[in-house]
Amino acid sequence: MNLELRSTAPVEQRKAVEGLLFFNPSQGQVRDGIVAALETFGMPRVVEQGSSLTILTGSHQPQTLFAYDADRPASPPIGVILFLRTSPTDVTILHVAVRPEYTLQGRREGTGVGLFLVESVRTLCTRISGVTRLIFTYGGRSVLSVPQRTPSSGSG
Repeated sequence: MNLELRSTAPVEQRKAVEGLLFFNPSQGQVRDGIVAALETFGMPRVVEQGSSLTILTGSHQPQTLFAYDADRPASPPIGVILFLRTSPTDVTILHVAVRPEYTLQGRREGTGVGLFLVESVRTLCTRISGVTRLIFTYGGRSVLSVPQRTPSSGSG
């Protein structure tokens, strides 16, 4: 399966986005992390911006990445991740949600959409000056180091 990332979802997919974010049957497994994120950053809400949807939390405007199955272009997102720069050195993942059939234990076992989303954010962090840590609060606080980009040696 080919995964594709987009920063927004079409307005027509609002019901699917809300289902993914708010009614995900897997959220009980990471309840404490969700509660901690809600207490710190506020309740996520799906917001229309023109013909697209994005997600805001409390008074924050986190970055949003939606994962799509590129082999099924008209299908709704199969995963979403929200993240925010919380200090000069830190980016914090606020929420991650994956459709149950795309989790490691799902029908499409081994797809690893959640891991793909986290690694995609980690890769993005390497492009942000000064960011050295990616913080993830689900399942207890985890801190991933962000490798620093080094200027390429030599010129073409």
